[in-house]
Amino acid sequence: MFIEIKSNTLSGIREYKGRQYGDQQAALFMPGADYPLPFKVNVPADAAHAPGRYTLDGSGFGTDQHGNLRLNRVRLVPLAAPTGKAAAA
Repeated sequence: MFIEIKSNTLSGIREYKGRQYGDQQAALFMPGADYPLPFKVNVPADAAHAPGRYTLDGSGFGTDQHGNLRLNRVRLVPLAAPTGKAAAA
């Protein structure tokens, strides 16, 4: 599973507590899925993610009042670029 961001362009810019935020388009690629799942990531306007592949940071997960798994906030971590023979292929 990985998340791909194709552009650092933000839409829906708005202000909250003196800071500007916007939505960045992303897509979740899951093994066995026929198509990626598009979604938006809310980010500070001055901190858009660079185009590339990402995974979810574990710090964004938690549980609700019933002990069910919950994603509190989407935090992305860049996937390492392939190195060595894998990069040359």
